[in-house]
Amino acid sequence: MRKEFLPEGDSYEIFVKASDKYNQVSDIVSYKLTEVVSFKVRFLNGKDQEIHQDSPLVRALGAKINLTKEPFILEVLEQLNKQYTLIDGPISEEEIEVNKVKPFVEYKFIGRLTFMSLPEALDFGTKYATSDRLRIDNPKVQGEPLVVSDTREDSAGWTLTAKLSKELLNEDGKTSLKDAIRYKNGKKEIFLNDQALPIVRKEMTSYYDISEDWDPTGDGFKLEGSRRTISDALGKYDGEILFELGATP
Repeated sequence: MRKEFLPEGDSYEIFVKASDKYNQVSDIVSYKLTEVVSFKVRFLNGKDQEIHQDSPLVRALGAKINLTKEPFILEVLEQLNKQYTLIDGPISEEEIEVNKVKPFVEYKFIGRLTFMSLPEALDFGTKYATSDRLRIDNPKVQGEPLVVSDTREDSAGWTLTAKLSKELLNEDGKTSLKDAIRYKNGKKEIFLNDQALPIVRKEMTSYYDISEDWDPTGDGFKLEGSRRTISDALGKYDGEILFELGATP
């Protein structure tokens, strides 16, 4: 049926009957027609740029939408809240009326610099001191990878620092390994101590898995010590590394 033949309004009922070539008339059948609207939910950053694809909700004109019960909307918000900070949204998420004047709502976020995940531990394994120097180049990452997210709109980059918040100490509680843990970045090796030292610098990256670049012959954490030092106190050693993120000036 052509649109101009329909009455004005968002919902109406029409009655239809038909006849055949023998002039036999069918029963009258009624149909209720309702105008629908593709109602959009937008996700924007501080510069009104889209940070996730719009989520259209097809609903009858005049219907009420409860965004707190829309699974896809909840999933998107949960995902974005890991990398952004929500600063504005619909006044009432639980009762939004679908209309044609403003067929959309917006959630606004500002970007931030944050860790997406951190390892629980770096396991250098069990090694035997069979030479004058003991070196381990490929510790096993336990738990989650080391991932940084930077979604700030005007980011100039970021710097990751690391320090030993607890020195590498033998299980005897007395013997420690000095200058044993270091971080290799390119051709440079940085010896970790109790001072926060920069180990990685990057320009803006919305998602960067640092540990994915670690390699036995390349970048990453290494452990090295003399055979004599280690032989003085064999056994298990534990330490703690503190990571901190900062904006690059």
